[in-house]
Amino acid sequence: MTRVIALFVSILLFACGKKTETATSSYDLKLIFENQVKGNPLAIGDGYTNDFGEQYTVTAFKYYVSNIELTTISGQTEKISDTYFLVDQAEKTSMICAFQTKQQQYKAVSFLLGVDSTRNVSGVQTGALDPAKGMFWTWNSGYIMAKLEATSRIAATAGNRITYHIGGFKTGENAARRITLNFGTLGNLNISTAGTAAILVTTELNKWFSGQHNLKITDQFEVMSPGGIAMKYADNYERMFTVTAIRN
Repeated sequence: MTRVIALFVSILLFACGKKTETATSSYDLKLIFENQVKGNPLAIGDGYTNDFGEQYTVTAFKYYVSNIELTTISGQTEKISDTYFLVDQAEKTSMICAFQTKQQQYKAVSFLLGVDSTRNVSGVQTGALDPAKGMFWTWNSGYIMAKLEATSRIAATAGNRITYHIGGFKTGENAARRITLNFGTLGNLNISTAGTAAILVTTELNKWFSGQHNLKITDQFEVMSPGGIAMKYADNYERMFTVTAIRN
């Protein structure tokens, strides 16, 4: 925990600026993600072992964070409009999702892991939703909610590659998941005008394989279309996230 807090502080020093003054008295807030495997920071090119003893080396890990909502201490919900972020392990700056809020005290945060159905059918878009980001199926006209690519010696594929592109937004195959994280014993988030407020969320990658369903690499080397198996991976990645620190 000491290492996590130290990292959190260093990220804040890099990421946080002064409060932006607006006519609506909005306040700066940052949602900061740290991808991990068994408590150790994830790194592209490093090798890891999942809960089944299977070894894998990560080559890409990306996921969408959208439709952010905050719960005030009185239980009201504040929806943050037009919030679409692509967290990409290969781009450290993408780990910081910065936006503004109207209230100042919160007890929980939630977000959609993925892209909502409206945006999935809205055609070519820009920013985080730009198809050039490599998270859009042109053939299937829909977004990849989360992507994990790696190599594993146990994979009977060219180059020992394992490829999991998890998507689907239609009824019966929706791979987007609403993640709700209560601050609990960490206390309430009390946003100040200093512009330093932030929430640190750690992501445990191994839950990709065993968050709810046991999905061994040996049983599935690749998923690249919507359907039942993609829904199971979505059930798993719904359980990857934990709030580990807040900064007022």
